[in-house]
Amino acid sequence: MGFGYSEDMIKLVEQELDDLREEAAMNNVECTTVIKRAEQVHDAIIDEAQSNKIDIIIMGRCGMTGLKKFIMGSVTARVIANAMTNVLVVPKDSELRGESLLVASDGSQFSDCAVDEAIEMASRCPVVKTLTAVSVAADKDGIGKAKDILSNISDKAAAKGVKVETFPLVGPPYKTLVNASLEMGVDMIIMGNYGSTGLASVFLGSVAERVIALSMCAVLVVKGGVN
Repeated sequence: MGFGYSEDMIKLVEQELDDLREEAAMNNVECTTVIKRAEQVHDAIIDEAQSNKIDIIIMGRCGMTGLKKFIMGSVTARVIANAMTNVLVVPKDSELRGESLLVASDGSQFSDCAVDEAIEMASRCPVVKTLTAVSVAADKDGIGKAKDILSNISDKAAAKGVKVETFPLVGPPYKTLVNASLEMGVDMIIMGNYGSTGLASVFLGSVAERVIALSMCAVLVVKGGVN
């Protein structure tokens, strides 16, 4: 919340959080709520996550149109760019079930972290019913590398007793991934953190940020592999 918010606004927020606690209690979930004042909202969220050793930050994706509008000025984008914690982005009006997972890999260290996370989720969470892995080649010349990447993923999954379907795809990476998620009807896309530090280096021009902006399902950004 910005410093200019009135006491009336704080009362409205407190009421909303009270309602959230009641809903959580009805579902046997312990819920702690916090109201913070900060000039930079994303910094407050990240600080709260770090101080409480949070495993994952879950945020909504607002209904802005156009990729540039999503990237620039989005609190969610800034949290993803700067947090050391995994971030799950849930589009407005989407249903988060987590039964069908799609992990994307380009063979990089960032993708490896996402693959490891997806396999762990599939092995530990009884809700997960299917795990699919895709690797996108820009053209037909890269299909061999994509198949090698998926073969390695299959070996990793098998070592954990996890069944994974693999699909080497060809096309523009972000469009191909979004289209695949729609055709397969997946509940969640899992991707690595592409970049080093700062909003520009992580988001501008990256496949991950375009998938987040355009996906109709939730996207989990796995943080790791950054030196």
